[in-house]
Amino acid sequence: MLINAVRISGRDDVARRMLFHEVVHGHQYAALGLETFVHEYISSVVAYRNYQPIPLEAVPTRRKIATC
Repeated sequence: MLINAVRISGRDDVARRMLFHEVVHGHQYAALGLETFVHEYISSVVAYRNYQPIPLEAVPTRRKIATC
């Protein structure tokens, strides 16, 4: 994950929300491990035919909405 400290430290809400979203994915990866994370992500994308409604995307998106 690449972080632009200037954008994050300022008032750029989009950058902060994106960082939060990606940090949640980092925690998912750490908890599940590489193989399980990738399997769950890809199999869900194939099943839903879209990445947005999959469970691994729903968690960071719900949290993002709740914290905004």
